[in-house]
Amino acid sequence: MSELFSQLGIEWHIIVAQFVNFAILFFVLNYFLYKPILSVLKKRREGIIEEKNKTEQLEDKLKNAEVLKEKVLADARAEGEKIIRRAEITAKELNVRLIQEAKEESAKEEKNTRKKLEAEKQKLFEEVKRDIGGLVAEAVEKTVMDAFDKKTSERLVEEALEIINADRKEE
Repeated sequence: MSELFSQLGIEWHIIVAQFVNFAILFFVLNYFLYKPILSVLKKRREGIIEEKNKTEQLEDKLKNAEVLKEKVLADARAEGEKIIRRAEITAKELNVRLIQEAKEESAKEEKNTRKKLEAEKQKLFEEVKRDIGGLVAEAVEKTVMDAFDKKTSERLVEEALEIINADRKEE
């Protein structure tokens, strides 16, 4: 076989040397280049996966935050509407109460004014009655004095005063 290799121009010691060189080169490249490159690629792949996971988590958190924000805003709107409705109801109740109080106060004032007017009317009536009584007494006395005696004229004056008082009571 060595003849066959020699005829073909193949030298076995060169092939063995090349094989040894290849094995040394393979182990050196594998140890110094291939493993570090694979290690860097593995770390890079892990970093990319980790970043992708973090990104997904952040996106989920962002979506949750958006949902929470919308919920909080909806709750705030609902609470604001409740507050506005309560304020409107309170304002209406206050308005009704103030109107009622004003009506009651007005009724009291009207009643007091009517009482005062009635008292004033009664007072004036009494004054007028006294004045008219006195005037009637004087008039009757002057007219009747000449025609009747003193006792009869006093009786006529009293009757006239009673008639005036009776007419005033009927009014």
